[in-house]
Amino acid sequence: MQEMQLPNGIKVQFPEEVVLISKATLSELESQALLGKMWSIKDIMAKLGVNRQWILDNILANPRYSNEIERLKQEGVVQKGPAKNSPWHFKAREFCEWLDRHETAFDFTKR
Repeated sequence: MQEMQLPNGIKVQFPEEVVLISKATLSELESQALLGKMWSIKDIMAKLGVNRQWILDNILANPRYSNEIERLKQEGVVQKGPAKNSPWHFKAREFCEWLDRHETAFDFTKR
């Protein structure tokens, strides 16, 4: 067992296999885990807990975000083939950061 004393004097014990890291370190590790990965629309569905139509209506075809989505397409972060049924692809790290910045604006009551 490891023991750690908090600034208020309380001692906390935890198993040796547990490692405490800062939120900043955790965020950096999570970001690195997404580096170089591509997401499909199904990955975004899983991350947000919504269906495909919700993503299309509330993000990809939402006029509020159309300029940003277009910019992300030009940067290669968001990719879609020319055909109507072409699959969507997203650079995971960059699109995850975009989602995190906008998540509070999404209306999840219409899932």
